[in-house]
Amino acid sequence: MGYAEQHTVIRYDGSFAGLLCAAGEASTLSLKQQEGLYFKNQIEEEELFEESFFIRTDLGHARKLWKKVAAKGYATSLRTCFEAYCSDGPNKDNHTGRVLCAILREADSSERGPHGRAPAPGNLATLDNLNDPDILSVATVAARCRNQAQKITGLIRFSELTDGLWYAAISPDCDVLPLIAPHFALRFAPCSFMIHDLQRSIAIVHEPGMVWHIIGGVSLPNSMNVSDLPCTEREFLTRENWVRYFSSVAIEARRNPRLQASFMPKKYWAGLPEMCHDKVSDSSRLPSKKEVP
Repeated sequence: MGYAEQHTVIRYDGSFAGLLCAAGEASTLSLKQQEGLYFKNQIEEEELFEESFFIRTDLGHARKLWKKVAAKGYATSLRTCFEAYCSDGPNKDNHTGRVLCAILREADSSERGPHGRAPAPGNLATLDNLNDPDILSVATVAARCRNQAQKITGLIRFSELTDGLWYAAISPDCDVLPLIAPHFALRFAPCSFMIHDLQRSIAIVHEPGMVWHIIGGVSLPNSMNVSDLPCTEREFLTRENWVRYFSSVAIEARRNPRLQASFMPKKYWAGLPEMCHDKVSDSSRLPSKKEVP
């Protein structure tokens, strides 16, 4: 993206907390200064006519900003911004940062009502002004990320490894792990499990009785493929039985591959035992002791 005149860029470390801190700093500027403001990840290349400032991440300050603004009725908008941040949308940093800046500015400008009660939240509480290009972009990419997280939640298949860990591998377009982690931590609270994002080398790690967390730099040992992971005999038997059940309940006369793909996108089939045994040839497909019938 090129510019004919000097413009101001606020750079951050790439985390959502960093983006929130950067937006908080920007919200204190005048409206005229905010109009020509851009947000960028620190790893993005610097432009010729760019005057950039790096805002350090303060987790405590970011938490305070989130809680303060959410308490004023903007929790849904903040959640949408977080979903947009997790997406793979173009220029997501700039659009999300500008919307966050506007939300923080609107929340700070509201005065307390009579009897000390906070007034109703402003227009940005719902982010429904799609005439604003920043809001339109954030709402669009957030919906895409949210939809992908919902599909993956229903299509993840865990494998029981010989060390007792339940392991699942995914390769989503968006960074959906922060969105799906609470669901699986609640659903499988008694289990030790890992959901591994192969594309980003990050993973959700959960142990019984402990809080889930996301760690980076996760890769399979010795360049191993997912298909090489050691699974239990019970795991292989379960897959074979599931494939047989899937085949037995299918009604051939009503087979509709196009409709099936709309509910179960083909890019996720590599993780489904009922689909991958004869539909997908991919190194990340589920391991199998023998090709299931």
